Amino acid sequence: MPVASPMVKRNTRTVRTSSSNPAEALKGNNDSGYRGKQTKSRTGKDCTNWADSVTHTKKLYPNAGLDKNYCRNPAPDEDAKTIWCFIKGGTPLHYWEYCDPLGGREDEGTK
Repeated sequence: MPVASPMVKRNTRTVRTSSSNPAEALKGNNDSGYRGKQTKSRTGKDCTNWADSVTHTKKLYPNAGLDKNYCRNPAPDEDAKTIWCFIKGGTPLHYWEYCDPLGGREDEGTK
C-alpha cells in the first residue's frame, strides 16, 4: 500500500490512452480522477474488490470511485504515482500493484 511521503512529485496532467473511452483517460492528481474499468494489474494479476479492504474504503475515501475491483488511486497524496489495486493472491510484502488503463498508455514509461 502506498505510504505518505512529502518528496513525491505530483502528476496533474491528463494522459491519453489508445482507448476511445474517455473514462479510460488518466487524469487528476497522480491519476486520482481515473474512473475506467481496468481490473488487472500491469502484470496481469486480478484485482480484489475494494469492499474487502480494511484500509482503503468508501467510508475513508468517499469520492475515490472505489467500486468493484477497478484500479484507482484513492489517496493521491500518498506515494502511488498512478492507478493501482490490491491483488488477489498477494503476500504481506507484495499485496498491491500498479495498473494501466484499458487500451494501454500512450506515454508508456513516463511515470
